[in-house]
Amino acid sequence: DWYNNEHVPLRMNHLQSFLAGARYFALDSQIPSWVALYDVDDTATFSHNSYVRLRANRSPREANLVKRLSILDRQT
Repeated sequence: DWYNNEHVPLRMNHLQSFLAGARYFALDSQIPSWVALYDVDDTATFSHNSYVRLRANRSPREANLVKRLSILDRQT
């Protein structure tokens, strides 16, 4: 599974600013059906080089998946 074996480990194991994360599945069959929440020590994390590089250098699998997402809403 991409999320558990690639997405989360790249953030939680390699970016010190990511403190915790959780993913939830909607039981009401509404869209979006999943939400992921992360605790970071500072929202400036999202502009740090390590995070920017992570997003710019996605694996082919992740790039393909992100391209197909109908909803991708990042909020801080």
